[in-house]
Amino acid sequence: MLMACSDTSIIVPDNAQSKGPHVSGTGVVKASPDIVRASIGVQTFNEDAETAVAVNNEKVNAIFFVFGEKGISRTDF
Repeated sequence: MLMACSDTSIIVPDNAQSKGPHVSGTGVVKASPDIVRASIGVQTFNEDAETAVAVNNEKVNAIFFVFGEKGISRTDF
């Protein structure tokens, strides 16, 4: 760690450098995503299991509706 803070210089002789062409490049790719990965959790407490499942289904459907408004279909999940 102390070496990183020191005033040490490293000298590389000319013959140690590679002969020939040196090529460098940078590329940027922009694309719209075509896959959504989400972990959605809803929780409902009810003494009746069927009621709890129905309420959970309503909550999940509401979440998918919001995604649909943003242009993300259910089949993309």
